[in-house]
Amino acid sequence: MKLKKELLQPILFSILIVTVIVTLDLNIPHIFLKTVLFILLVSVIAKSWFEKKTNLDELTSKYENISILFDNINKYLPDYVLCKDKDLKFTLGNKATLSLFRLNKLSQLKGKDIYNFFDKKISEEITKQDINVLTNAKIIKYKIFNPENNNHYYCISVPLKKGKDIKGVASLIRNITEEENLKEELKSSYAQIESVINNFPMVAYIIDLNGNYVMGNEKSFKFYNEGIDPEDKNVRINLDLIKDINEQENQRVIRTKKSLVVDKLLKAIDGSEHWYSIRKVPLITNNEDVNGVIVFVQNIDELKNIQKQRDNYIATLSHDLKTPILAQIRTLELFLKVNSKFLQNDQVELLNLMLDSNHYMYSMVENLVSSYKYENGEVNLLYENFNIMKLIENTIEKLSSEIQNSGIGIKIESNIKNPIINADKEQLRKVLENLILNGLSYNFKSSTITISVNEIYEHNTPQICVKFINNSPYMDQEKINNIFKKYVTHEDKFNRVGAGLGLYLYKQIIDAHKGNIFVTSSKDDINTFGFIINK
Repeated sequence: MKLKKELLQPILFSILIVTVIVTLDLNIPHIFLKTVLFILLVSVIAKSWFEKKTNLDELTSKYENISILFDNINKYLPDYVLCKDKDLKFTLGNKATLSLFRLNKLSQLKGKDIYNFFDKKISEEITKQDINVLTNAKIIKYKIFNPENNNHYYCISVPLKKGKDIKGVASLIRNITEEENLKEELKSSYAQIESVINNFPMVAYIIDLNGNYVMGNEKSFKFYNEGIDPEDKNVRINLDLIKDINEQENQRVIRTKKSLVVDKLLKAIDGSEHWYSIRKVPLITNNEDVNGVIVFVQNIDELKNIQKQRDNYIATLSHDLKTPILAQIRTLELFLKVNSKFLQNDQVELLNLMLDSNHYMYSMVENLVSSYKYENGEVNLLYENFNIMKLIENTIEKLSSEIQNSGIGIKIESNIKNPIINADKEQLRKVLENLILNGLSYNFKSSTITISVNEIYEHNTPQICVKFINNSPYMDQEKINNIFKKYVTHEDKFNRVGAGLGLYLYKQIIDAHKGNIFVTSSKDDINTFGFIINK
């Protein structure tokens, strides 16, 4: 109606002007001038009418869009939208509010207040926040909990303004029960993890890419900043002495994205020295980027002392055992050499058994000491170039007496063109001896051990594969899985006595060469022991 009035004014004005021109003689000399003036006036009227119509169309379109928006909010928005007047009576709500207030239709909401739907405590809190909105004309955000249904709600209330006047309050309410429950679960999990980390028997902390402390357990902060050992408060490590090496290690872990494990002897401020086991692990994101380093530090003074005592014990034990055994071996060898012609055959046989027993005991002590050294990384392999075929032939020749007494034959098969390899010759000799003796012990009588030597390739790297193919009783997979373990022997399967260190030790020797030792068994009593190493 307002637009029609605005159009009427210029129309009436134009009609008035035209009437004046027509009825009054203004002494205009030519009718053409009157015609032009009339056309101009009509154009002004038409333009004015067109502009008003365009504004009306734009306004109508705007109201239609707003109507569509509110219609969609009402139908599809899962959050609750509520409007209240200045008296905090409900004037409007979307469809979702029906479930919130347990209503059948929205008309039941109009004119009621919050006290009609919630208990007094919740209603007072909501009313307090609404009054704050009306009074201060600002947006308020708050949370409420409804104990009747154990639901949590997040509320945003804004003032409804017309000009400078506040006409009411509009609120958007969201059910955040799932989020709140998840937060509680995360808090509980975090508390458990924090408890576990704080009770770690070691220092554990995270540093950023620049080496700055981010977070850690209770033991870590004083160790990182002051070097105070949490296990012994009287020990304070001199951090200045290890600052540079620490930074280098951290950058190495970040650059390579690989963990670093090292035992270090660190000096304290009072001059005393203490052993620590340090593990540094890259903190990798889902995008495979490193954004920090996790550091674990543990005092291992006690462990090192135990290790030292064990070293002394093993050294003493091996010396005290090897010396008398070796003396017995030399005595028996000398006695047999000098007096064999004066002894009867059964006496010589008995003395030879005693000699073999002493050799076996000496070998057991050697294996014990060697296994211990390999376990502690005390063996440095002495690499040299040598002929693997000649080494096998020399080993067979060395064991010729045992081979002859066993009644078992040995043959060698090989397609190798270049038998020169680079490895620790003496350590491989031990492996070859053990595998031959193993075959002599378990092969069926009058059978043959086949030693197969072949050259193979893995990723274009030349390797040597040595197999000892025996005719001996079948071994199931469980026995095969355990055969290289410490103190687990396959002598038990044949009621024979053994220390259980032979195959365990020789696996360590091949592992030290970065090779692979293996065993297979078939039900037709063919067992294969072998190893593969790089040439």
